[in-house]
Amino acid sequence: IVLPSPAKPILPLMLRPALLAAVAILERQGPSMLTQLEAKMIGQNRSRFCELAMAMLGIPPEPAALSLLQHI
Repeated sequence: IVLPSPAKPILPLMLRPALLAAVAILERQGPSMLTQLEAKMIGQNRSRFCELAMAMLGIPPEPAALSLLQHI
């Protein structure tokens, strides 16, 4: 396991202010901002973001839709 160090941080230093600003905006806007962000995501990122957002908001995940064969 390689742990981050000051010489090799997880997030580049130049990106940290932008990340902190995004967190502050999300905190001020609340749950409506999570919905807006989810709409901008695509593919697997959207699935993961949706799962995390629902967990943060305490919303139970929707059950998977059953196929026609599963109804039989």
